[in-house]
Amino acid sequence: MNVMLSLDWKSLLSFKTLAIAYIIYVLSVFILKILFYSKRSLGLSFCLAVLLLVSFGLKSAGFETMEKIFDFLGTWGVLIVVTILNRDIRDALELMWAPSNKKSSISMGTDKTKNNIIEACIKLSSAKTGALITIEKHNTLEQYASRAIDLDAIVTIELLLQIFITDTPLHDGAVIVRGDRIVCAGAYYNLSDNEHFSKTSTGSRHRAGLGISEVTDSLTIICSEETGNISIAFQGTLIHMNNREHLQGYLDLFMR
Repeated sequence: MNVMLSLDWKSLLSFKTLAIAYIIYVLSVFILKILFYSKRSLGLSFCLAVLLLVSFGLKSAGFETMEKIFDFLGTWGVLIVVTILNRDIRDALELMWAPSNKKSSISMGTDKTKNNIIEACIKLSSAKTGALITIEKHNTLEQYASRAIDLDAIVTIELLLQIFITDTPLHDGAVIVRGDRIVCAGAYYNLSDNEHFSKTSTGSRHRAGLGISEVTDSLTIICSEETGNISIAFQGTLIHMNNREHLQGYLDLFMR
């Protein structure tokens, strides 16, 4: 009690203390995001924690040989967990970065742009041509665009159809639309690990669309190459479009 009363409150509020507290806070948030991103992360992290606790217990009890074994396992356990979870760590970094990458102002596309996107998707769907079209909103997608093919072109039906012609270099990637312009083509996203997502009935194109919707506020339209069906990915949810009016309604709400 006397020790507590003798604490120097000025030192507790010093720059060094605040800096350490902030680092602990950031690391705590980061670790929690990794832990709860998937059951895989939670399970592996739990196993590592058990190893470290057992090692500490053996050390306290004086079992030096067993302690060395568990210390060895704990050290390698950290490396193994980091290796296995590198995808989860990367996704957690994106989740932390998303709130801070919002643009100060947004400019959604005009009705003409919206109708061109819808018409292109209907044509791509009819021809069973796979396509991935992401419409940017508040969160900038510049980090994905910077690794893609720069276009900076007006959104037209003809250009969208040309981009997604089968067996062309840009066919498998995504188009990013910002306002009335196609920023780039051939963009690639991290695939979603959503356990409720059917990986047997849909392919990597759908998982990519779902993945970008989990870390940004964008909306992605997916045209299936196998079935010709149109879906949209928004806020971590995949929604199948029944008809043109359904797609029109969602874009009207998103692009207003």
